[in-house]
Amino acid sequence: MRNNSPKIVIWMNIPSVHQSDFIEALQKESVDFFVLYYEKENLDRESQGLGRVNIGNRERFILNIEEINNLVPDWKNRWHIIPGIGDKFSRKLILFILKNRLEWIHWSEHPKSHLNIIWELISKLKSPIRYLYSQLIKRYSRGALAISTLSKINLIKNGVNEDKIFILNYSVCSLVENKEKKIKNSNRVINFLYVGRIHESKGIYFLLDSIEELNKKGYNANYLIVGKDYTNGYFRLEVNKRKLQNNIQILGVINRQFLGDIYQQSDVLILPSRDEGWGVVLNEAASVGMPLIVTNRVGGGYHLVENGLNGFVIEYGNKNSLANAMRIYIEDNELIKIHGAHSKKIFNYFSPVETAKKLKIYLQVMMITKKIK
Repeated sequence: MRNNSPKIVIWMNIPSVHQSDFIEALQKESVDFFVLYYEKENLDRESQGLGRVNIGNRERFILNIEEINNLVPDWKNRWHIIPGIGDKFSRKLILFILKNRLEWIHWSEHPKSHLNIIWELISKLKSPIRYLYSQLIKRYSRGALAISTLSKINLIKNGVNEDKIFILNYSVCSLVENKEKKIKNSNRVINFLYVGRIHESKGIYFLLDSIEELNKKGYNANYLIVGKDYTNGYFRLEVNKRKLQNNIQILGVINRQFLGDIYQQSDVLILPSRDEGWGVVLNEAASVGMPLIVTNRVGGGYHLVENGLNGFVIEYGNKNSLANAMRIYIEDNELIKIHGAHSKKIFNYFSPVETAKKLKIYLQVMMITKKIK
């Protein structure tokens, strides 16, 4: 079958296990593409248990834009999908694209807020730059790919026409359960699971507040915390200070190849983040049939969670709202099975293959849509 989609170059900062399945799916869908990574591999991601990514024959490292002549000889005839202007290289990239009058598409998450007052001030000072970039998207790009509804709302807020925006999510393949069991759950006390960086921006102290509320009301549950500690041990001290150590197991970093087993032995995933572009852990948990509890600050929650059907979207910072969502599952074990089954169905709509198909359709639509002058 003839491929009517344009040839593309996807620019990314680093190889990621959260994008490798999607890239493989693009090949299966016969998309003519290259992926160019403009930063060296991030060793911190390896320390988080994500592992090193083996890149494919359509992926290249590019540390200088001028190297593109050797890496992608027909780059002038390709559409370029770029990740915004969040770093020095990407700002040079947009200037390079405009100078050479290349066809291009924006693709990124929504900008995050900051806990630190200085960083928040810097972010506000960058607002005019983001607005200017949005005007470039509006006037010169073929379109904008928003990671989630949250990023779409941000683009519209900055002046990009809604009919020029398409949602293209992060996606991963279904996790596979390992044979060896690392955790036992013999007494049927519910296991809630958090997977991610142990960092204030992930809502970990908000989670502790909600656990305290449940304990005060006599609701007993286990809480498994998986991820690298970025609090210098303060989180563990806080757990002990609040006398929650009997409920909370801090498991630390677990290599991704064993994560399937951790998910399988848990009951409900909680992602209490203050800011989350998407939250691939939602895909992973849904793939093994887990209900999902997320905050309204998590991009993926707007797509992978159907409120009351496979989980709950709660207001960030509302400890009673989060506690009530957890209480529902503690009181009704059968609901975990029902919601988990629905999570599996939803996951299929956001698989790497489905995401690759979406991109092909979006590209075809953009080909026949005139750019706004």
